[in-house]
Amino acid sequence: MQCESCGAPLTEVKCLYCGRKSAEFLAQEETQSQVIEQPRYEEPHFIDRERAEASPETDDHEQIRKRAIIKFVLCLFLGLFGVHYFYEKKFVMGLLYLFTRGLFWIGWIFDCIRLFINMVKILSN
Repeated sequence: MQCESCGAPLTEVKCLYCGRKSAEFLAQEETQSQVIEQPRYEEPHFIDRERAEASPETDDHEQIRKRAIIKFVLCLFLGLFGVHYFYEKKFVMGLLYLFTRGLFWIGWIFDCIRLFINMVKILSN
């Protein structure tokens, strides 16, 4: 393509010699200014359940520590009935523990050990 005024080679936007904008670019620029910009669709952000329930004035790490202690205590005293799973909003596992008496005590013992180790790791940080 060549410039209409000086005959020098054109890029997509303007003349390399005189700097005049090309007719195609001007037409394209004019149509873009007439288009009304619509708001863009954004994907929803999935929020971590524990962060959503935490109040903004509390420290996240302190909230995690408190939850770890609560889970362990619930498991230790009411784990045979699956209360610690209901607390975590895992209702299927809670019902399974409720009807099988903590998976015949073996699941309850395993969960007590697992939650104790998890609580110690969190509290040591």
